[in-house]
Formats: sequence, structure tokens, C-alpha cells
Amino acid sequence: MSDYTLARASLKMKVYARFWYTQARGTRYKPISDQPLRLSIPRLLPCGSVARVQAFSSLRVNIVHDDCYESPLTRRLVRMGGVGYNRVSGRRSGQTGFVYCACCYLQFGTTVMDTFTLQLTTIAHGGAALGRHEGRVIFVPYTLPGETTRVEIIEDKGRYAIARLVEVLEPSHDRVSPPCPYFGPTGCGGCQWQHVGYQAQLRFKAEIVADQLTRIGKIAAPTVHPTRPDSSGWAYRNHAQLHPVPGGGLGFRAASGDDVIPIEECPILHPLLSDLYAALDLDFEGLLRLSLRAGTTSGDQMLIFEMEGDLPPALEIDLPVSCVLLLSNGQHANLIGHNYITETVAGRTYRISAPSFFQVNTPQAGQLVRLGLDYLDLQGGETVLDGYCGVGLFTTHLAQRAGLVIGIESSPAAVTDLLENISEFDNVEVVEGPVEAVLPDLDTRFDAAVVDPPRVGVDRFALDALIERRPARLVYVSCDPATLARDAQRLTRSGYRLVKVQPVDMFPQTYHIESVALFVWGE
Repeated sequence: MSDYTLARASLKMKVYARFWYTQARGTRYKPISDQPLRLSIPRLLPCGSVARVQAFSSLRVNIVHDDCYESPLTRRLVRMGGVGYNRVSGRRSGQTGFVYCACCYLQFGTTVMDTFTLQLTTIAHGGAALGRHEGRVIFVPYTLPGETTRVEIIEDKGRYAIARLVEVLEPSHDRVSPPCPYFGPTGCGGCQWQHVGYQAQLRFKAEIVADQLTRIGKIAAPTVHPTRPDSSGWAYRNHAQLHPVPGGGLGFRAASGDDVIPIEECPILHPLLSDLYAALDLDFEGLLRLSLRAGTTSGDQMLIFEMEGDLPPALEIDLPVSCVLLLSNGQHANLIGHNYITETVAGRTYRISAPSFFQVNTPQAGQLVRLGLDYLDLQGGETVLDGYCGVGLFTTHLAQRAGLVIGIESSPAAVTDLLENISEFDNVEVVEGPVEAVLPDLDTRFDAAVVDPPRVGVDRFALDALIERRPARLVYVSCDPATLARDAQRLTRSGYRLVKVQPVDMFPQTYHIESVALFVWGE
């Protein structure tokens, strides 16, 4: 299919799509839903600059320059797009010398949005920097506080707007060159901060946690310690999910839209996963997703397949890896090797089956455990709640130090792993089910508690039940500072005091933040 046919199909498929046609070497088509689609065609217009298309509702095209109007390529593009065109004026294009030609554009029923200069002042939760323009907050991804930029609004939200970066006029001293060729607004969506120096990433994460606790949690001057760094900031992920690329190959989700960006290598994957990915030569029909997992301390490697219709793939793999088929009902079928990997954290070894959640950064998971135990300061006879306990990352360590541990977990696969991981202990009780359903029905009083909820935070009913039991010390492990702040407000208004928060950089090169917070009752 030609590039022009692709362009036409895209116009017909989504009227509200936006396109840029860019002069470049070679020809490439990369669709990004609801974001600019880049199609590189050498010398699309005689002026040699970008011709920009914005598709809305009208099907008439305005062409400014005579030589662009007369261009066979332009007319062919318009014709295959199924639209008519008008000549607006009789000017020659000449030399523009800018990123795109401001007047040589193809326009569908609207005007081209203007760019403007914006001074960025603050980093925001979500990774974008923000500035103010004409009294309104503008969020700009891939920028940094202190930078002067030229931007263009792409989403108008009323009281605020989201803009794309056109040009960095004055860069921040924290800006670095991203090492990954797939990084950026039209590339892979796995990382958002490769353009940020690592020390600045750590600083921003602590600032974001403090800001969320102040603005959302209404906590004045919270004690937020400097972010604990990863050892290198790279090659840390022990789990990755890949998607098939139309036409063959695998990749990650794009930064914008639902498309898949094909990749050859990823700098944040642990070497065990990088080696496994490099050795893959798979082209399975009906593949929905392929997950790669590794036990970074054991050397275990696993491929987890999700297939259309739950049909097992035809495997011809000569690799020392386990292969598991994850079924649509949540069960899993073992194809090759074991249906689990093992990982050691803070001196304890865990069995982790294919569907079970585990922290993606093994060394930093050890930091979470050590912080949690230090904050709880157990003396040996306490009854401790471990909510959202998973495969037992905290449970096993708590069992060594407490009189009784009650773990609550909703995932059947994780509960199976948990029972295996705590088999040597007789002071652990496990209840399978959602925390919000189980905790209100428990009669147990807790001296201390650990909660490690998903990104949505602690369920409201679970939090009410926890507050009712009033454990003296509560450790809250959070992967989202906004929901931590929301729950912190509820806790502090109910009689708890937020003592301190320790951010841990579980996800370098991204805006995601892990935090360990200590709440104490009634002080």
C-alpha cells in the first residue's frame, strides 16, 4: 500500500485526525491516534517545508503558494484524500528557514493554531512541566522547569491546556540527550524522563510527592525525604509486556494513542530480559501480548503468552526459558519448564507465578522492605495486618518479627504463591479476597499495619475499616502520590499523624514514584 493510500485511509477512518507531512530522508508512515501522524515524503511541496493537514469536518483545502498549488504531489495527495482544494493567494513560497512553513499548509475547515513562547516553571505530577500563558496553566510534556520554549496547544481543557513542544529556546541545565532512539512524543511510551538528568529526576520526584500531599492531602509542610536512587538508573526492569506490530515484530505501546512502536532493544530492561528479547525470533499468529519476566537473582527467565481464543502457540524454541500460556479466565497453562520464577529480596526467596504481581525493580523492592520494617519497629509480639500482600514481599519479613500476621490478597495466583512462600511459618493467617470486602468483617485488632495498594490507592471501605481498628503504626506503600495524598487526608482527619515519607526510585527514566509513608495514631 502506498503512503498516499495510507494517508487517504487515515483521513477516512478518523475525521478528527491531525497530520504533518514532513520533508525527510526516506518515506515512513507512523500513525499515532489523536496525535500528529508523521508521514515523511521527500519534497512533498516545492517550498521544501512542512505542509500541515488538520482534518476536521470541512472537505475543502486551502493552498497558499502558487508553486505548492501546482505541485503534482500536492494535487495527488488532495485527490487521494477525497477532498477538493482552493487557491487562496498567488504568492511564491521562497525560503522559509523554519521548522514548518507558517503559510504553506493544507487546511480542512479550521485555522492552524499559533505557536507561542512559554516559560516553564514547575514540574507536575504526570511528568510534564508547566507554565502560564494568558492566565492559564499550560502543561508541556518533554520539557523542564526553567526552560524557555516555543509550544503549540493540542488539547484545550478550558481552565488549562496541554501543548506540544515545538522548540527549546533556552534549555535547562538539567536537560540531557536521551540515549534511546525510541524516546519521545511520537515514540515509545515506556519512558517520559530520559531527557532529564538523573539527579534532577530524583529531586523532581520528592517535590511532586510533597506537592501532592500539600495540595491534595491538605498537609502543611509534610516531611518528605530525598528520593532514594536506583544504583544506575538503567537496566532495572525484571518484567516487560510486548505487543505484536502489524506486519511482524514486537514493540511497546506508543507515547500517544494505541499504536505499537517496534523496538530492537530497550535500555531499562534488565540484561536477562534484554538477552531473552534479542534471542526471540517469533511470529505467532493470534498473539495478543507477550510478557517477559526474569528472576534477576536466580537467573530464571519466562515467556508469558496471551493468545486469541486461548489457543497455545506452536512453539519451536531452543532457549532455557519457561513458557506459560495465560488464559482469558485468569488461569495459566504451563507449556515449557516451570510456571513460576524465583526472586530473592532482602534475604528472602519468593516464588512468583506468571499472573502474580511483583515489583519490577528487585533491588529497590529490598529498600521498600527495609524501610517498612524500620518504620514499624516491631518488638516481637504484635498482631500485624498485611493488606494487598501479593506473594508475600512484606509478609515473610513480618512473620519473622511479629506474633501474628494476617495477610489479605485478592489474586488467587498470588495467594497460591504466598502460601508457598510462608510455608515455614505458623504465625501467618491468609484470607483470600478484596481488602475492602475482608477487612470490615475481621474482628481482629491490629497493633500495626502495612498496606501496599495498587495505583488507585486504598479502597474507601477498606480505609474506613482500617481507621476503625486504629493500629498504632501504619506503613503505607504507594505507587501514586496523588492517591497517597487523598488517603493521607482521610487518615490525618481521623486522628493519624503523617510522620514522614520516603520516596524510592523504583522506576528511573519515568515520572512514576514509589513512596513509603509512616502514619502514627493519636500523637
